Order: sequence, then structure tokens, then C-alpha cells
Amino acid sequence: VRVTAQLIEAATGKQVWAESYDRQLQDILAVQDEISRKIATELGVKLSWGELFRYKALSTDNYQALDFYQQADVHFTRLEKGGNLRARELLEKALALDPDFSRAIAFLGWTHLLEVMYGWSKDPARSLALAEELAQRAIAVDDRVYLGHTLQAGIHGVKGNFEQAIAAGERAVEASPNHVIAIQSLANNLTFAGRAEEAVVLYRKALRLSPYPPSYIRGNAGRAHYFTGNHEEAAKTFRDYLALQKQGAKARLMRLYLIASYMELGREDDAREVVEDLLELKPDFTVGAAVKLFKRRPFKDHSFVKRMSEQWRQAGLPE
Repeated sequence: VRVTAQLIEAATGKQVWAESYDRQLQDILAVQDEISRKIATELGVKLSWGELFRYKALSTDNYQALDFYQQADVHFTRLEKGGNLRARELLEKALALDPDFSRAIAFLGWTHLLEVMYGWSKDPARSLALAEELAQRAIAVDDRVYLGHTLQAGIHGVKGNFEQAIAAGERAVEASPNHVIAIQSLANNLTFAGRAEEAVVLYRKALRLSPYPPSYIRGNAGRAHYFTGNHEEAAKTFRDYLALQKQGAKARLMRLYLIASYMELGREDDAREVVEDLLELKPDFTVGAAVKLFKRRPFKDHSFVKRMSEQWRQAGLPE
């Protein structure tokens, strides 16, 4: 494989450094490390031990395990039941090759937690226990990898332990200050705890750092805007999400938020169109099912659901 790397000064377009590497494919992780060190040298940046450790910990020495991990990420980010199960299978393969791959351990835990959050699990208590066990294991292997802390934050949120969820989210950001998923994990838990204004600030930072993030991050940012009362921005963000991901449980949630946003803006005709789209994809979906979906989300205060349910009815969603 040949890897070509260029370092460009964004403000001027000036090329600061460039290099190409011809290596065997199995050496690709070593090449990544070499590139990161050369860039740091060119920028005159001294990497601390913690930064070096975080960089190394993002990967594994087993190339095939990393490949399984990356495949799992594609399936997981669709936030669908089948994709979640496929992600789990791939992560289990990755861990069979490298049992100490801490990111994969935590990611596997997320597949169990997602089952609880979306009502897919036949035994939610067991799924939650498995997620907790994997969070503890991932952090024990390496507590400086953000993903174990995001998992722990999600578990605390589901349990209603909002202060602990926020603390775990802050630990994730401390581990990886500029990682979009670490930042959105903290923002997510702030939103659930009723602190949406703070969450919006973090989402703006996350989307600045990663203009093309996993699609669900845009949806979660829209939710934070919704709870600050910025329904115009919320509607735009929900539309952005739905342009990328039209089907699945998350897409249903985003459509429900979009309907409510349109109703808040007095755009009932637009809200009715979204209801039609929703029923075309899931004809048996009802207000009752929507309420159950929202009640499973780990909000500190679910009182907003009553107003939303009235808006869904008014927009034409059947009872």
C-alpha cells in the first residue's frame, strides 16, 4: 500500500509538509504512528505521554481486529435492530483476535445498551448488566480511552443517575478533548438532564471539529436545539439527519421531533407531510407507540411528551 500525507495550513493553503510511504498492508498502524509523529515535529508540538497513549489506544496491533471494528461502526451508526446485531457479531470477532482491544470492548457494550434504549431487548435487565460489565472491563483495560466513559455515561443516563452520567461524559472529553463522539456524549447527557443550552454549545464545537460526523450526532444536536426553543434550527437539523438516514428507530424519533418543531412554528402542512412519510415507512405507527418510544429515552423530565403527543395527533398521527 502507498500512503501519501500532506499537511496544509488551512488559512493560506500553503503546504507545510508532505511525505509518501510504501509499506506492507499489515504495517499500516505503524505508518499512522509515524505520520502523527512527523506532523507533530513539523508543527513544533511536543506530544505528552497522555496524548501519545490516547493516540495508540485508538487502535490495536491486530489489523484484522481493526477492520472488524470499522465494519461494525458502519452497521451500528444506522441505529437499526439488525445493524446493531451485525455490529455485535463483528465486534465479537475483533475481540476474539485481540481481547484487550479496549475500544471494541466498550463498543460491544454499546450494542447491548442500545437494545435497552430502543426497546429491542427481550431481557432489558440482562442487557443493561452486560453493558455495565463491558464498560467496567473497557475502563479496567485502559481508562484513558473515551469510549468506555461514554458507555458508562449512557448507562448512568438510562438509570436516571444524571450527575454521574454528566461526570462520565466529562471524563470522556478529558480523555479525548477534540473527539466528536466524546463531546457529543457529554452534550447528550446534558440534554437529557435538562441542560440543553450547554449541550448546544458542545454540539456546535463537535460539528466544527467534524463537519461530516456520524449522522446520529446531527440528530442529537437538533434535539438540543428543540429543547432550547430554537425550533427553526432544530427543524433544519432534523431534516439534515433524515436526508442521510431515512429509516430505522432513530429516524422515527427524528421525524417525531420534526413534526413537533413544525407545529411549534405554525407549519402544520409541513408537519402533516412528515406524518405521511412516517406512516408510509411504518403504517402501524401510532401516537401511543411514539409516547412509549419517548418514555424509554432517559430524560430527567418527560412532561414535554404530553404537549408533543397533542401535536402529533393534530398533525394526523393516528391514536
